[in-house]
Amino acid sequence: MIELPNAIRSHPVRWYADGNREAWARRAADAVATALQEGLENEGRALLVVAAGNTALTIYRKLAAAPLPWHRVTIALAEERWTTPGSTHSNETAIRGTLLTGLAAHATLLPLVQRLDDPDLAAREAARQLQEMAMVPSAVVLGMDDDGHVAGLFARAGGIDHALASSEPYAAIDALGCEGAGRWPTRITVTPALIQSARQRFLVLQGASRRRSFEQALTDEDWRSMSVRCALAGHGPLQVHWCP
Repeated sequence: MIELPNAIRSHPVRWYADGNREAWARRAADAVATALQEGLENEGRALLVVAAGNTALTIYRKLAAAPLPWHRVTIALAEERWTTPGSTHSNETAIRGTLLTGLAAHATLLPLVQRLDDPDLAAREAARQLQEMAMVPSAVVLGMDDDGHVAGLFARAGGIDHALASSEPYAAIDALGCEGAGRWPTRITVTPALIQSARQRFLVLQGASRRRSFEQALTDEDWRSMSVRCALAGHGPLQVHWCP
């Protein structure tokens, strides 16, 4: 039996732990599918916001097989690298190759980068698309790095303070020099405003180091140093799916 971390007991968190990655991915995929089904039943359509890290991609392969009316589901990215649309390095490509397959191939994907002109303009265009849809996300799925950041909300990124305080759903940031940003420091990222607006929020984690980082995040409230903390606020508890 995998015990509930002590640090989580006093926080608005539902902790789901599985002993192996197959069971973990299946349970998380089923939970997201249920959230989408609820959105479809209540509103006739559903909006799903997804991160594209390697941890989450494992879940999307299973989610793609869920028997949902995917033609009524819109998928938005939680983050995108400032790279050529369709590039093999883009998060859009990763999502198209994992989630938009099988039954889920009928879903609609909203790209964050449609042309390489200006990141701030791209963030505003992405915000406009969501606002025109007038939809509250049925679910948002996030991953987390060892440093506790989610999406493109790097602690030392240029523009991070604006992104954290913004009422808009997306912001442009410059993560040059930030660990994990690699060759694509310029990013379009979701803001806490969009994360917290979701009907259900999911955080998917693997490994002991990510568990320790998440427990550390629960010891303070500073969003800037560990942006995963912003996901603790919103409708209902944050649902955390973890496996060793």
